[in-house]
Amino acid sequence: MKYYCSKCGAELMRGGKYCPSCGAHIIGVARTDDGESGAQQGKDTDAYYRVTQDDVPDSHRYDYVPGDDDDDYENHGGGGAVTILLGVLVAISAVIFVVIFLRSKSLFNSSSEGGQVVTAQQDQQNQQDTAQDPGNDASAQEAQAAAQEEAARKQAEEEERQRQEEEEAARKQAEEEEKKKQEEEAARKKAEEEEKKQKEEEERKKTAASLGNGDYIISDSNSRYLSRSEAESLSDHDLILAINEIYARRGRKFAMAEFRDYFESKSWYNGTIEPEDFDKMGSDAFNEYENANRQLLIEVAEERGLR
Repeated sequence: MKYYCSKCGAELMRGGKYCPSCGAHIIGVARTDDGESGAQQGKDTDAYYRVTQDDVPDSHRYDYVPGDDDDDYENHGGGGAVTILLGVLVAISAVIFVVIFLRSKSLFNSSSEGGQVVTAQQDQQNQQDTAQDPGNDASAQEAQAAAQEEAARKQAEEEERQRQEEEEAARKQAEEEEKKKQEEEAARKKAEEEEKKQKEEEERKKTAASLGNGDYIISDSNSRYLSRSEAESLSDHDLILAINEIYARRGRKFAMAEFRDYFESKSWYNGTIEPEDFDKMGSDAFNEYENANRQLLIEVAEERGLR
């Protein structure tokens, strides 16, 4: 079925709204009783014409023609418009789907990439909320105080440990110094004892030499001072004889037979003064050496319990 413009007679495209030749607005389909329009005489009597509002006579104007021809119009004219409309809707739906898909993917990527940032922001916000919460402030202060107390305790323990180590080191050093001191003192005493023994030996030899031929215990007790070591080197028997020897040298007699017999056997002894008379003279009977030596020998004898 062909369609023609009722104004200029040009062939029209199906579904068009304007004539491609004269530009007239097409408002419907019309046909004359004899199959012709005023501008399309000579056309096929079965032809339909798309006409404008102004050019169609009133007797030939109508917007809807019922019957088979109308079905043909709907199938060819109206059906094309519906197809185009459906295509447009499908295209719009596809565009909307693509946009939604791309935006969802972008949001997913942004969420994955910014997860850490969001977490950091949440942590910062939580810290801010914690700082603004008085209860959290109190808990934080208590935790800080507990940490400070624990640090102070550990420091005190460390200081105590160091103090104990220092005391132990000082004690050991003092013990070593005391031990060294004792060893030095023992060595000093040993040296003194050896020196004393050496001197005693020398004095003994000297005393033995002074005894001469055996007539005297100490031959020069009237002319020099005796040392204590010399006196202590004498035996108990010789010590008693040495004391009385000083008296005998001055002429004292002895009432005891033991001493009288001993000194009378000596060539140098000459007893002329009675014991009572001699004892009355006291220290005046002796010189300074004899008095000093007599006193020393008596002290040693008393220490030994001999008098």
